[in-house]
Amino acid sequence: MKQPMGEQKLIKKIALAFLCVSVTTACSASNSNTTSLIPNIEIKNRLDQCLDVKTNEVFISNSTVVLNTSITKLPSSDGCTCKSAMVSAYSSLEPFDKKSMQFKQDFSMLKLGEFNFKIAPNDSTTENQKLFLNFTCGFD
Repeated sequence: MKQPMGEQKLIKKIALAFLCVSVTTACSASNSNTTSLIPNIEIKNRLDQCLDVKTNEVFISNSTVVLNTSITKLPSSDGCTCKSAMVSAYSSLEPFDKKSMQFKQDFSMLKLGEFNFKIAPNDSTTENQKLFLNFTCGFD
């Protein structure tokens, strides 16, 4: 059944209004994250003979910058010189600098997979700051 011309125009106006509201809402939602002060994060892996670290995403949780990663054990880990299965991961302002450490997390090479690492507070001190997520043998 064909709709009268006036009804078609009304439907088009409603659809257009709905589209405009949807686009505006989506833009507002995406712009809310641009005010986050997410730093530039570089992985420093002293265990690159043992572990492969892939970064997935950076997000804010409880006013903290968090980096989601996937960590797998490399098939040939003969070059791994750790004395135990423990790994230390810590964020810092300089590579492998424990004096400027922000957050630290220890985990076992026996239980790998997806990890969320706290990197730094989400405040003006991290804005445009380069930070490092360092991986070393545990108990160093």
